[in-house]
Amino acid sequence: MSNTVANPLYEALLDLYQQLEKDAPALSNPLQPADQQMAAGKTWVGPTGRGWGEQLHGYSADCATQVNGLLAEIQALMQNTPQQVTPQQAQSISQGFGKTLYT
Repeated sequence: MSNTVANPLYEALLDLYQQLEKDAPALSNPLQPADQQMAAGKTWVGPTGRGWGEQLHGYSADCATQVNGLLAEIQALMQNTPQQVTPQQAQSISQGFGKTLYT
């Protein structure tokens, strides 16, 4: 029987992934209502409005791409992070969180 414990880094990545996955629908489409209103020509008309509407459409579409990219990056990190480590490694990882994340 090996003497291993849960890897705190893996656990943190898993928590982040699950939270982002849960929030993905809201984060993927925050600009959709404004984009639809602009496309319908009901908010800002004329050449400047159309130009801004085209930019907004691009930004709206990019939101989902960015969220999906983040999910894929986190998943890749999880695949390269062991789920179990020795107690000493877990302690070292936990101590490193404060130094790495907040400096």
